[in-house]
Amino acid sequence: MVAARPHPLRRPRPIAIVDAEMAPMLGPDGAPLAARGWYDTESIAQDGGVLYVGIERVHQIVRFDYEKDGLLARGYPIDLPRAVRSLPSNKGLEALVFIPSDTLWPAPSLPSRNAGSTGRATSRLS
Repeated sequence: MVAARPHPLRRPRPIAIVDAEMAPMLGPDGAPLAARGWYDTESIAQDGGVLYVGIERVHQIVRFDYEKDGLLARGYPIDLPRAVRSLPSNKGLEALVFIPSDTLWPAPSLPSRNAGSTGRATSRLS
């Protein structure tokens, strides 16, 4: 689960959770992402044991080597095109998908002339 709120399980209450572990996501310095002001995580994509998490408020994607470090994995920012970094506040990356061709596709929440039937624009990060 990627949670935008510090306590995502308060409401609505889940019916059941089995074999779950929770911990704050850590930044490159080992401190929680929230301590850097990096909050509003909205998206996640997986490539093998690596997780990519999109942070909407700061227009950032961080890469976690979850397979190697588990919940202690540190998130390292990846390079993004200038257009992603300049999205309006709270109108950033809403979704990510990793396609096996080593391509990460983010989807910002801005409508675009090139948007498909979902009304969301997509960009390719290679």
